[in-house]
Amino acid sequence: MKRITWIALASLVLPVAAQAASFDCMKAVTNNEKLICSDSSLSKLDEDLNSAYKATLQNHPRSESIKQNQKQWIKERNACLDISCLQTQYKARIAQLSSSDNGAVACQTVADYANRGELEKLYVPEDKSIQAKVNKLFGQTYQPGGTSWLVDLNDDGVPDPFLINVEGTAHISNGHAISGKDAKEIVDIDSNESDLALLAVNGKYYVLTSDGSDLKQLLHMTKDRFEAACEFIPRNKPRIEITKGKENPVCNAASAGNVKHVDFSPVDNETVLNKEVVKGLATADIDNDGKPENLTLVDYESVAARGNSSLMIRVVDKDNPQHAIAINRMLESFDGYNVKQGVFTYGDLTYFDEASSGVILIKNGKPEEICDWKIRSLYDVQR
Repeated sequence: MKRITWIALASLVLPVAAQAASFDCMKAVTNNEKLICSDSSLSKLDEDLNSAYKATLQNHPRSESIKQNQKQWIKERNACLDISCLQTQYKARIAQLSSSDNGAVACQTVADYANRGELEKLYVPEDKSIQAKVNKLFGQTYQPGGTSWLVDLNDDGVPDPFLINVEGTAHISNGHAISGKDAKEIVDIDSNESDLALLAVNGKYYVLTSDGSDLKQLLHMTKDRFEAACEFIPRNKPRIEITKGKENPVCNAASAGNVKHVDFSPVDNETVLNKEVVKGLATADIDNDGKPENLTLVDYESVAARGNSSLMIRVVDKDNPQHAIAINRMLESFDGYNVKQGVFTYGDLTYFDEASSGVILIKNGKPEEICDWKIRSLYDVQR
C-alpha cells in the first residue's frame, strides 16, 4: 500500500514533531491527493517538502513566519489542477525553504530517507561516459577506474569534476574534486576510513560519509574545501524487521533483546588455544543432546578490512574433538564470525544467536536458522 507525506493546514498549529501527517492513498479524496498518489515524482516531492519544512522550523528563529508562509503556499498549491502545476509549486517551495537553512534541510532529508530505508533514492548514478575525461583531469596520481561525475558541487552554476576512489586492502574511499569555475586545484576529502557516496538532495549535491551502513557526516563543497553540514547520530533503538519466524515467540523475544544470554567468565590472562585468543569461558548444551559443551569466546582480529575485530563462540571437547569440530562447522556455516554472538536458553532448548541477523537451533545433529531479521539504524541530525 503506497503512503505519502502530507502537510495539512490543521497540523501547522501543532508542535514540530507533529507537523507532518500521513494519509492513505487508498483514501485520497481531493484532486490534489489523487494527483500526488498517481505520480511517484510528486510523492517524492511531497516527502522532500516534509523534510524541508521540519528542518526549517527546527532551525529558524522566526518559526511563526514560516508557518504563515506555509499556509499561503498550501492555498496556492490547492489551486493546481494538474501534475505540472503541482510539481512547479513543490519545487519552488522546497527551494525557498532550502535557501534559508544552510544545509539543515538536506541533513533532515537524508535522515528521513535513511530512517525509511530509502536512502538509495538519493544516490546520484555514475555517468560512465565522462569517466575517462574526469580521470584525465586528475592526472596519474589518482587510481584509474574510480566513480566519476560532472556535477555542480559548490553551487556556482558550473559543473565540477568529482571522483571517488576506493584504495588499498582496507577499501578506504577518497574523494577528489576540481572547481569547474576556477579550475585551480584539487580539493580532497579526507574520509578517515569512511565510505563516500554522492547524493542529490533538493536540487543540490552533497557527499555522504559512512562506515559500512552507519551514517557519519553530510559534506558540502564550498569554494576551496568540503565542510560538514551535519553529523548523523544513531538512536538507541534501531528498527528491527523480522523476515523469518515472525510468529515464533523465540524470534520475537531474541530480536527485542528479551532473552538471558549465557555469561562467559572472563579470562584474566590472555590465553591462546589452537592459535585463538580466548576472552571468556562458559558451559551450555549448545546442540541440545542433554550433554553440556565447553564454550570459549575467542577474538579474531583482521589486519585487513580496516582492522576489524570480531568475537566468535567455539566449542572445545578434548575427549571428543570431532564432536567439537562438527558443531563449530555448523556455526561457521551461518556466518559465525559476526560480532555480538551469544547463547541463550528459551523454554527447554538452547539457541545460538547472531545479534545482527538471526537465531540458530542445533538439534538432532542438524542446524536450522529459525529466525532471521534485518536491523536498520535510525538517525537524528546534529549540526
